[in-house]
Amino acid sequence: MSQQEAILNIGVSQNNQQQGEYYPLAIGNSWAYTGESSISMEGSESYCISINEKRTIVGKEELFDREYILEKQEIAQSGRDEIITYWIRYRQDRAGLYEADVAASDPPGEDRYIIRLSDDNLDLNCDRWTVLWQNFANGLNIIDNDAIERARILHFNKISAINELLGRKANSALLSSGPPGGILPDEIQRLRYPLRPRQEWIIRDIPLFYSFVESHEVLNLPAGRMSGFKIRIYNELLDDDDIVCLWYGRRGFLGMYVHLETEMYDSEGNSYGAIISDEDLFLDSYNLVKQEKDIEKPGHGKNVQTNGSNLSVR
Repeated sequence: MSQQEAILNIGVSQNNQQQGEYYPLAIGNSWAYTGESSISMEGSESYCISINEKRTIVGKEELFDREYILEKQEIAQSGRDEIITYWIRYRQDRAGLYEADVAASDPPGEDRYIIRLSDDNLDLNCDRWTVLWQNFANGLNIIDNDAIERARILHFNKISAINELLGRKANSALLSSGPPGGILPDEIQRLRYPLRPRQEWIIRDIPLFYSFVESHEVLNLPAGRMSGFKIRIYNELLDDDDIVCLWYGRRGFLGMYVHLETEMYDSEGNSYGAIISDEDLFLDSYNLVKQEKDIEKPGHGKNVQTNGSNLSVR
């Protein structure tokens, strides 16, 4: 996936800064996404899984004596009949968009979401990577099983961290407090308003995740042309060559790109090369009950093209 440095900066309009209304959380709103996950290594075959995801605002739920908007996420993967379902609890005010820091795998109404899950609990979103890794490792022309296993542990630690960032793996530590701006105990901060380039905030303290708004862009998505903010995510486990980018706009979550690299070494420190995993997900279609007030104007944007199920930003 090509990540060009040249972007179209169009600034932040007054409409984009309407406090407490940036992210569309009306019940009935829905979004559909397509994407792909892949693992590869130079000189080896690339293994891919296509993804189709649907997100729907289905209602409300009361947690921690406050009200949250409930989003249902349904994920289908190629080669797998089971639909993975997650539940995200959103709260929004004039200072930002927040999520209840609970296990997204727990459906509404369950008492167990109050207890933080440990890192040993089931991480459903890692299943696809386990399948990809097994195929990938079997196809390697490397006899050093210890080197393969060391690389697998390091790479899956990164993948697990990204799943936790996305709310698909619960954090085991309580947040006693958060940065100023509206966040409350037992929450993580997804967005901080008003969004603008170079804005930054802490998503969670332990493990440390923080966001940096790189730019305001215009994207030509499968769902149409729309503007949004490109947000780069940083974490203590990620290396310089690792990339985690999310895009948000007034139509909601627009897309995601994750690129992870892990060097595979033998016992003497000699490198076999880098293991590379890529994951992308971009908005394919949407239906908003309350249409946004600002209409996109004609012009050039950043293309997001498809090649089969493989999406790329150009």
